[in-house]
Amino acid sequence: MNIELPFITVAGHYGGDQYKYPRARMRLGGCSTVCACHAATLIALNDPERNALSPLESLTVTRKDFNAFGVTMFKYVYPGFRGMPETAIFERSFSEYADSVGCRVTYSSLQGSASYEEARRFVEEALGQGKYIQFLLLKYKNKLFDDIEWHWFTITGINDDTIVFSSFGERCEAQLSLLWGTGYDEKGGMLIIQ
Repeated sequence: MNIELPFITVAGHYGGDQYKYPRARMRLGGCSTVCACHAATLIALNDPERNALSPLESLTVTRKDFNAFGVTMFKYVYPGFRGMPETAIFERSFSEYADSVGCRVTYSSLQGSASYEEARRFVEEALGQGKYIQFLLLKYKNKLFDDIEWHWFTITGINDDTIVFSSFGERCEAQLSLLWGTGYDEKGGMLIIQ
C-alpha cells in the first residue's frame, strides 16, 4: 500500500511542534498535546457535526492559532509524572476535552505487544479509511530513534514498510518494522481517534 493523507501545516511546517509552544512545560512535554490538536482538527474538518472539536478552520494554520489551541488542549491532554506512557491515558484525557466541547469520539487502539504484522495491518486499514494514527514510542534499544523516544507523533502515510509521520513540525519517515521492535518489555502503541 502507498498512501499519504492530507495533513496540517503550521506556519509552513508539517504539523505542530511542541518546541514552539509558549510555555516551558508545554515545550518539555507537549507531544501528546500536539497530537491531540492534530486529531481534533482533522476530525472537525472532516465532520461538520463535530466542528466544535477545533477552532482551526483549515489544514493551513498560523503558529499563533495552533499554539492558542494547544494552550486550551494542554488543560486536558498533558503529561503526568512519567509523561503519557499509555494509549488509555490519552483516550481518557482526550475524552474529557471532547466532552467539554459537546462532541462524542470513539477510539481504536493497538498495543505495542501486538505483532508487527498486526501493526502494519492496523496502519494500512486506518490510512485506507482516511484515519490518522497517534503513535506512542517508549524506550528503544536502538539509538536510531533517540530523538523520538518516549514520544507521541502522528502517522499520516505508509509506503510498503515505510511510514510517514509528523514530529516536531517535520515530515519524517521510518520503517514501521524497526519502530515496532523496541527491545523493551514496556511498549507503546497506536491510537485512532474517530
